[in-house]
Amino acid sequence: DIKETLFKEANEWLQKARDSKANLLSPGNFEQGMQYYKDAEKDLADGDELGAIRNTLKKAVTFFGASVEKSQIGKVTFAAVMKARDDAQSSGAVTHAQNLWIQAEKQFRDAAMELEDGDLEDASEKAVVAEKLYSNAELDAIKNYYLNETWSLHKQAEQMEADEYAPKTLKKSKDLITNAEKELNENRYDTDVAVNLAKQAKYEALHGIYITKKIKELQAKDRTWEDVILEAEEPLTGIAHQLDLNPMFDEGYEPVKNQIISKVAEMQSGIDKLSQENASLKTEVEQYQKELEGIAEEQTELKGRLAEIEMEKRTFQEVADMFKPYEALVIKSGNNILLRLVGLTFDVNKSEIKPEHFSLLSKVQKAINKYTDCRVVVEGHTDSYGGDEKNLELSRARAIAVHQYLLANMNIEPNRISALGYGETRPIANNETEEGRTKNRRIDIIIIPKK
Repeated sequence: DIKETLFKEANEWLQKARDSKANLLSPGNFEQGMQYYKDAEKDLADGDELGAIRNTLKKAVTFFGASVEKSQIGKVTFAAVMKARDDAQSSGAVTHAQNLWIQAEKQFRDAAMELEDGDLEDASEKAVVAEKLYSNAELDAIKNYYLNETWSLHKQAEQMEADEYAPKTLKKSKDLITNAEKELNENRYDTDVAVNLAKQAKYEALHGIYITKKIKELQAKDRTWEDVILEAEEPLTGIAHQLDLNPMFDEGYEPVKNQIISKVAEMQSGIDKLSQENASLKTEVEQYQKELEGIAEEQTELKGRLAEIEMEKRTFQEVADMFKPYEALVIKSGNNILLRLVGLTFDVNKSEIKPEHFSLLSKVQKAINKYTDCRVVVEGHTDSYGGDEKNLELSRARAIAVHQYLLANMNIEPNRISALGYGETRPIANNETEEGRTKNRRIDIIIIPKK
């Protein structure tokens, strides 16, 4: 209680100094205030006179107050360098670019000390240097975190003479890692593209190392080209047999590969259909279980509900039959119906609907009209390439474009249809592949039937 009362004013000013980031913007005053504050704590613990402790705390308050005042000036003078410092810290520069971080911190402290002394010109000059050091530290941290491992693999590959045994693969890896570095230099605030390039580069480096080892192994065993080709056919043969196919290599690998791909696509289509049917059946079973409670007194109501479910199934099937697989996927999600418009595409960074998609949107209108008084949500989604804010804006613009088109071409009340953009936040596929990114760039129409 004595300390709480005695230190009350000093604690208030210490908190103000911390809130003002005085430790960075006015380090001399802040550190001097902290020294007096700690001296007062020690004197209290040693049982010194309260009057002397109060005097020490007054000095601490004076310096804390001065640090707050100087910090207000520092926030304006050092706005750019503070932002650069925050960015560098967020990128992990403290760990991954330690030397540059230490240099930047020292330069910033010197700038702040100059400002405390009233030398605004020298403070500004040192701040510019500190800002550049922080910026370089941020870039180095990103590079070290994402790229160093791949460059280490390149050194390993060179030691194994991969340049001789797998030159194309190793060159591809080097080109990818070079492009990743270029992307980081030119667009460091959106690392998605650079990171994806770095991952591909790492894979190609490992691939080149594997190829080198494999070739050396074949040479050591004195294998012929026929041995190599026959060995290469074995994995495809195993896969084909598992799919109940009879692979024939008299025309090379391509026919067998296409045969396998077609079979897998056929099986995947069957799996998707079964999954939808299973989900629909599960929903119905759950509904039945709920409704069967107390069924003895509710048979009439249950019959009516069963009729409604049958009607819902017929309506859903009618909607599903409207669309070709390349136009839209029709999915039952609880009581809602999701139309994933795989056939609706936009030009890069554009939100205008192209005339060739009018027929698809006409089908969407017919599907919506199947559900009386339903609510409709148009969702826009993007892949992860590009800035987060830019992707969010683009997804909203595309959703609004579809929303406006439907309003203009349908007899539907505006309060029944809305548009939302989610940017890159709700992917349905892997953003590291072109196929995955294509799936993630989509418009989803959610039909919410009236209950």
